[in-house]
Amino acid sequence: MSYSEQEYYFDESRAAYLDDENSDGYKNHHEDKKKKCKGCVCDLLKNLHSGTKVDIFLKSSQEIKGLIFIRFNDKNCCASFVEQYAEHDGSIIVFDCEVIKGIKIKRDCSC
Repeated sequence: MSYSEQEYYFDESRAAYLDDENSDGYKNHHEDKKKKCKGCVCDLLKNLHSGTKVDIFLKSSQEIKGLIFIRFNDKNCCASFVEQYAEHDGSIIVFDCEVIKGIKIKRDCSC
């Protein structure tokens, strides 16, 4: 439940927001943030460098190749990518990290 769906009152003595639905009447103000962006893919995207070339695999079994990672917003779990292939060259695509099942990171090296 987000803060906009229900009223909360900050109680400085307990450093918590008052919430009538909670059993003890209080809700930690960090609780909603902890619930967001769960999973190994989300954790990976939090630390992935901008400009990294990737292919992603969605939970719907769809594979999207030829993406360049731009950034990850951990407030809304959105990961932004640029498509690099000719027909979609330069298009920006945004995914919720929780719908991504896997990521293939492409190595750029002369190994």
